[in-house]
Amino acid sequence: MDKSLSSEKKYLASVITKIDNMEQEFENTSADIKNQIAEMRRRMWDDQMHGDYNAHDLFELTQITMTESAEVNRYYDFKKRLKMLEKMRASPYFARLDFIEEGSKEEESIYIGYLSLIDGADVLVCDWRADISSMYYDSPLGKTFYKTQYGDINVDLTLRRQFKIKNSKLEFMFDSDIAIDDSVLQEELGKTADLKLKTIITTIQKEQNAIIRDLSGDLLLVQGVAGSGKTSIALHRLAYLLYKHRNSLNSGNIIIFSPNGVFSSYIADVLPELGEDKVVQTDFYDFFDRLLFPETAEDKLKKQKEAELEGEDDDENGASERYKVDYVPTQDDMFFRNLTEQNEAVRKYPDRFASIKLKGSEEFSSFLEKYLEDHISNASFHDVKFIGEVVLSEKKLRKAFYEDFKGYSSEIRKNKILGKTLDFIENEGGFKERKLAEFVSKFRKQAANAAQQFSEDEINEEKLRFWAANIARLTEEINGMFSVDATDLYFNALREYAPEEYEKTVATRKTGHLNFEDMLCIVYISLLTGKIPQQFKMNQVVVDEAQDYPPIIYKILAKLCYGARFTILGDVNQALTPHLDSIAQIEKYIPAKNVRVFNLKKSYRSTVEINNFINQFKKDPIDAEYLDRHGDEPEFVKTGDLSRSIADKLTELRKRGLFSNAVICRNEER
Repeated sequence: MDKSLSSEKKYLASVITKIDNMEQEFENTSADIKNQIAEMRRRMWDDQMHGDYNAHDLFELTQITMTESAEVNRYYDFKKRLKMLEKMRASPYFARLDFIEEGSKEEESIYIGYLSLIDGADVLVCDWRADISSMYYDSPLGKTFYKTQYGDINVDLTLRRQFKIKNSKLEFMFDSDIAIDDSVLQEELGKTADLKLKTIITTIQKEQNAIIRDLSGDLLLVQGVAGSGKTSIALHRLAYLLYKHRNSLNSGNIIIFSPNGVFSSYIADVLPELGEDKVVQTDFYDFFDRLLFPETAEDKLKKQKEAELEGEDDDENGASERYKVDYVPTQDDMFFRNLTEQNEAVRKYPDRFASIKLKGSEEFSSFLEKYLEDHISNASFHDVKFIGEVVLSEKKLRKAFYEDFKGYSSEIRKNKILGKTLDFIENEGGFKERKLAEFVSKFRKQAANAAQQFSEDEINEEKLRFWAANIARLTEEINGMFSVDATDLYFNALREYAPEEYEKTVATRKTGHLNFEDMLCIVYISLLTGKIPQQFKMNQVVVDEAQDYPPIIYKILAKLCYGARFTILGDVNQALTPHLDSIAQIEKYIPAKNVRVFNLKKSYRSTVEINNFINQFKKDPIDAEYLDRHGDEPEFVKTGDLSRSIADKLTELRKRGLFSNAVICRNEER
């Protein structure tokens, strides 16, 4: 047997043994923790059965509860680590690098896998996300370097070895000068498709790795041709960031915006396979709907039915009070949620597409900003009185709104003015005491005239009611002076900007419905006014299929996720509703200090034969490179019985072991 092969098999066996030992250790520890949790819960149950608690008992119970919670978290952490060890056992690593660090004569070796495996001071397997592992993806043999937070480390890379390990057995290995050998890439790409997106850590390409490991960009914009791996890159980038920023980033402050729920399900397993927790995944429809109207769908329908029973009528502008507390999507909206199905929608709903394009445009969102600004500039002010006395003059009110708090949204300005006014009323020397004394004096006189008597406690209760009622009146007055109804303002702006579209939208609104693009505009106005606070605490935001979203969505994200870092990926050549000339255009809508733009031109999705077949139908050739991967030529089939021909073909494919097949139709009917 070749010495290298024998040595590698021996090393693999030692790693498997270490994993087995760790699994046993973790199993024992998790079992002990589980028993401890059961014992703590038994003690808490026994204490509750007795029912008599003194201060010491309550303190002890609190301590037990806190300890139990910590132990539960510890238990689940061990179970998660066990699951990853099981995955590692099947294939602990996929590559080996040998190198000599500059200034040293000693050759070192590292093995690269999904996760690190450490035995005391020895690193048996190095995480693919570690700085040193980047050489596997980026560097040819010879003089090279890898980046760290402390600077570049120069090395002489002497060996790159790739492994195929399956079910803990070394199937083959080979040495290669280039980062990812084409034979490995072709084998991975040639595997039968699965229902879920898989990890690509064994075949990440150099240009993909640059995006995954980029730490400098606040806004990463990726234009990538179909099949360039954009979605996989985004998910592996998140795994890398979670590894790199372990102390400041967690799965709870990451969100992925996907085209639809099916797509979210398709990508859901990638992060867990890489050893990370799942992150929030949603589509924009659900996200904005919940942002505006957090109640359940059942609550919404119930409110609508109640409103209909009460016989509410629309006003002259078609504005229904129902809408202000309710949002019910149109039937078409349920279709429009799936942006990947817009091909058919173009044919069926041309008016809706015109509506989406207009209302989602940069021009209309800018018009909304100006319209709101003019509305606020023309606000009417008057003296604010409290129990008959001016507490805030019109002049001071105007100064506070337009000068003192100028940099804030109208909602925050209003709240600051209200806060200062209430502070004056409550704390200005003697004001509150004087007003309450006047009330008590007047109250006693009225009681005496009516031959009524009240105790001091009853008088104090009346004082509290009197004061609270006047505070409520003052609050309502100031709120009314500055409040902006986002829905009304949107409709007024639309009437001025596009009268014909306004009439169509009013007609829809009279049915108790509004469309998705209308909701976007209302969300945007609500953000501008401060009705929706700009406090959505997310550190990392990922948007996939970016070409299908209008500019207003990016403006909303910029305000809602202020301070977050964005990774936005798309392909304008695949846009079903063109909103953008390029993915780089998004930079206009999301201000950022450091913007990084990447262009992925290489497609790994199809064979040469399929790409050649497709290209003959394109009007404008797409600037793309294709992997030299070959397969069967596409066939043109003439048949008298299309359904029978398709059924026969599917049967043939299944007999060949190909069970993941698709039949693409022109529309729902055929």
